[in-house]
Amino acid sequence: MLFKDSCNRKSNQQNLGTIKSSNLCTEIIEYTSPTEAAVCNLADIALPQYVREKDNISQLKKKILYNVKKSSDLLKTTVFNSQLDLQLLKKLRVSTRPQKAPVKATVKNLAFTTTYYAECYSIIESLYQAADLCENV
Repeated sequence: MLFKDSCNRKSNQQNLGTIKSSNLCTEIIEYTSPTEAAVCNLADIALPQYVREKDNISQLKKKILYNVKKSSDLLKTTVFNSQLDLQLLKKLRVSTRPQKAPVKATVKNLAFTTTYYAECYSIIESLYQAADLCENV
């Protein structure tokens, strides 16, 4: 159960107004209004799988961001009042699932650092692509 006062005190969306609802699992708390629907894209990474298989977690994060961007474009046209929210806030949550076998803290920190830099790289890359499109117009 969530309490409205404590959620609004801790929210990074305080500047938008009072938050009155959350998603079903209460992990996401977002501002909504009559003109704006709250939209957040979620993705989970099974971290131990990528540690064992030695797959490039940075490439996975880039794929996740690419797919989220594509789904956001689809939502803009299909979900009523979601366009404003998607354009202004661009919310995304990529998390790791808890596993039975413990993953050492250093490996976990390294994975989070890697995914953070991959996310920054993808955002910068998309800005360059948008700038190229603007130059061609």
